[in-house]
Amino acid sequence: MRILPLILLFILLAPTWAQSPTPAPKRKIKTMVDYKEELDLTEEQIKTISTTLVSFQSLVKKQKTNLATYEQEYRKMIQEEAPLPEIKGKLRQIADTRFILRYADVLTSRRVSETLTDEQMEKWKAIQAEVRSGK
Repeated sequence: MRILPLILLFILLAPTWAQSPTPAPKRKIKTMVDYKEELDLTEEQIKTISTTLVSFQSLVKKQKTNLATYEQEYRKMIQEEAPLPEIKGKLRQIADTRFILRYADVLTSRRVSETLTDEQMEKWKAIQAEVRSGK
């Protein structure tokens, strides 16, 4: 009979244990513009950097939407045993979209870097290192 109270306790507490933990709130990722005072950015630099980052974010959003669509189409093609040339074309489309995303990241990084002076770039690298170390 000692086991019955334990079973009842387990049954009552099981839903509590089964609940997933509350997800941590998303942290806002700071951009270079958020550190304009520390980097001593000029208004022209801020404008160039902001325009470049907004353009990049727009492209990323569009390409990620495309990629999700292409991946879904690919899975459907596999499931329906579509002809191999069609599957090959879809895989190329997926690869091209990933290429666009990665190249845009490099291109954006270079454009932003070219906007900074050598001193500002050194400060930016130090800020990034500090942020990444969690200090």
